[in-house]
Amino acid sequence: GRPPASLDEVLRLLRPCGGVAMIGQPASGFTGRGTVRLDALSAWADGSTVAMGWKMEEDDQGCWAFLRRGRLIGSGEWTHQYGSADNATNSRDSRIAGDLQLQWFGRPGPRGMVDRGARTPAPLYADGRLFVQGDCRLFGIDAYNGTILWSLEAPTLKRTNVPRDSSNMTVTGDRFYVAVRDACWKLDAQTGKLETLIELPGDLKPEQDAAWGYLASTDELLLGTTALERAIYKGVAGEWYDKAGPDAQDVLGRSLFALDRADHSLLWSHADGLIIHPTITIHEGAIYFVEDRNPHSESAETGRLFRQSGKDQYLVALDLHTGQKLWEKAYDLRKFDRVMYQSAANGVLLVVGSSDRYHLLGIDASSGEELWSKSFAWKRDHHGGAMQHPVIVKDKIYLETKGLELRTGRVFREDLPVRRGCGTMSATDRSIFYRNSTHSMWDLETDKRVQMPGIRPGCWLGLIPAGGLLLAPETSSGCSCAHPVQTSAAFRPVSGK
Repeated sequence: GRPPASLDEVLRLLRPCGGVAMIGQPASGFTGRGTVRLDALSAWADGSTVAMGWKMEEDDQGCWAFLRRGRLIGSGEWTHQYGSADNATNSRDSRIAGDLQLQWFGRPGPRGMVDRGARTPAPLYADGRLFVQGDCRLFGIDAYNGTILWSLEAPTLKRTNVPRDSSNMTVTGDRFYVAVRDACWKLDAQTGKLETLIELPGDLKPEQDAAWGYLASTDELLLGTTALERAIYKGVAGEWYDKAGPDAQDVLGRSLFALDRADHSLLWSHADGLIIHPTITIHEGAIYFVEDRNPHSESAETGRLFRQSGKDQYLVALDLHTGQKLWEKAYDLRKFDRVMYQSAANGVLLVVGSSDRYHLLGIDASSGEELWSKSFAWKRDHHGGAMQHPVIVKDKIYLETKGLELRTGRVFREDLPVRRGCGTMSATDRSIFYRNSTHSMWDLETDKRVQMPGIRPGCWLGLIPAGGLLLAPETSSGCSCAHPVQTSAAFRPVSGK
C-alpha cells in the first residue's frame, strides 16, 4: 500500500524520450494489503524536481500515477552531418561537461562497418534514438541503453569521402530519411519500416546515372540535389581519402530542390550551375551554396569539381521556402581545392578550405559582402591535418590549432588541444570532442582535457554529443593502431540524471 521509497530510483530506471512508469494499485485483488490513495501518490510524485508531467487517476477501478519521461532539459540533437543544417558541428547541448562515466557499450561492433579511412557519414541523433550507417546497412539504436531497435541491409547504400560530399542521412522527430541511389527512403524511426520511397523530381533527373545527392530536413521541408551516381564516392577498394588530387574533388549537384515533407510535392528548384555539395548551408530562413557557373568539361562529365578558374564560382543565397534568389557574389576560390566547407551562425557565413594552408572567409549572410579573410598553416598535411572541418561555439570558431572570433576573424587563442590521428572535432556550447589517438574531450569552461584510453573514433566524425550523452558508435573498423577496444559506447556526465 505504500509508494516506492525513492522517486529518483524510479526515474533512474526510466530512459529519457519515452520511458514509462505506471505506479499504483487496482481496487480489488489485494486482500490483506494496504490501499494506495491519490493524496499519497501526489505527495510522492512531487518529491523530486526531476519528475515532470505525472498523470493521476483514481476511480472505482483503482488508483494510478503514469509518467512517460520526455527529453532531458538542455539536451541537444544531431540531425545532420555537422549537427544541424547550418554545419556548425555543434549540437548546442548544455548538459555535457565535466567528468564522464560509461552509460552503455556493445553493438554494433566493427564487423558491419566500413573501413575507418573511407570517412563515412556521421551518426545522427533525435528523440532518444541513434542512427548509424554501416557497410550497406543501417542501425536504429536506443541512445540511452544501447538496445538495437532495428537493422536494415541495403546492398546499394554506401557513401564515403564525406568531406568532399554531403551526408545521405537526416532525421526529424519520428522519421528517418536516407538517400539511396535515385530515391530517398522515408523510414519509421522506431521500427525501421520503409514508409515511402520518395523519388527524385522527374523533370530534374539527369538523363542517365541519376543519384539523390545532398539531403536535409528543416522547416517542414525536405531538401536535396540531383547528382550523378558515378560521382558518389563508395570506398569499395579500401581508399583512404586523405590527400590532394583526384580523391579530393568535391561532388557536384546539378540542381537543388525543396519538397514539402508531408506530401513530397515539389515546391521549387534551382539550376544555374553545378552546386558544390560541402558548401550547402541552411541558416535563418535561407539556403547558401557555392556554384560553378562555367564548369570545366570534366566537371560536367564526372560530376566532381575539376580545375576552378577563379572567375566562375558564385556564392548564392536563396529564400529557403520559395527558392527566390536573395543575392549572389562572385568569389575566387581556387585556393579552396583540397577541401571547401561552408558553415553559418549568428548571421555570418564561414567558408573554410585548404590547399597549401588553411584559408577562411567571413561573409555577411544578409548581403554576401566579405567581412574578413585569414590564412594560416597547418601542423601536418596527413592524417586529416589539412582537412579539418570548423567548429562554431557561440561567437567563436575552432579550427586546427586556432580559435578565432566569428564576426572579425581575430585570433584569440592558438593552443587548441593536441590531436593525433585522423578525425575532425564536434562540440556543444560547453565542450569539444575529438580524437587524440583515443576518444578525447576538452571542457571549455575549465580548460580540462581528458582522454579515454583504449578506444578510438574513426577517421572523420564519430563522436556525437547529443541527448545529454557523448555517443560513440563504432567507427574504427579496420584500424591497425594500438587501440584494442572496438565497440559502440555512450558516456554521460557524472553529475547528470
